[in-house]
Amino acid sequence: MEHTRAFLAYDTLCRIAAEIPEDGEQLLEQCEEEAHGLERTLSMFDPDSELSRLCRDIRPGEAVPVSETLYTFLEQNLEICRLSSGAFDPTVGPVVKLWDFLSQTPRIPSAERIRAVLDRVGYQHVRLDRNTRTVTFDLSGIGLDPGAAGKGFALGLTVDRLRQGGVRQAVLDYGGNLFAGRDPAVEGGDPGPGQHRLGVWDGAAPGRGHRHILLV
Repeated sequence: MEHTRAFLAYDTLCRIAAEIPEDGEQLLEQCEEEAHGLERTLSMFDPDSELSRLCRDIRPGEAVPVSETLYTFLEQNLEICRLSSGAFDPTVGPVVKLWDFLSQTPRIPSAERIRAVLDRVGYQHVRLDRNTRTVTFDLSGIGLDPGAAGKGFALGLTVDRLRQGGVRQAVLDYGGNLFAGRDPAVEGGDPGPGQHRLGVWDGAAPGRGHRHILLV
């Protein structure tokens, strides 16, 4: 039976549609509760979130214990930083704040203001220790911005919970961050390599309708 749920989290609308064998509403309620819990951990706009407190109370060189959720999130982010040689970097928080997106009149900061905070940007300023599950910063004023990876991380947690609950096909939309999956064992499941047809709207040429991509 298909169950659906929509709720607000991460400053956006989140939707889940899933074929759930039983106790569907209870499972989706657990997913929503987990989403709100993650928001309380990762939100950069909530001054009381674990991430906000971690950045606000930085003491250079001091190892700070964090929750397993926050540690795993940072661990995954820093791995992407290394793989991309810094092209992806969540320490851009001080730069992002210059735009003041929550203001009624956000403004583009000057090049001078941006240069003034660049010395506080760089993933190499953050060190993790899995054995003690701690985070250490080597200077103060660092701001971690979860915006580029937070909703994707949230999707992964929700997908894991749905699979543990026996869900074999589902579609999730967390503010435009999408997951669509179906167990190959389900009738009409995995159509095989190169047969996953994805429709993408071409916003630059709306008269042409959708473009199609085959996923391998």
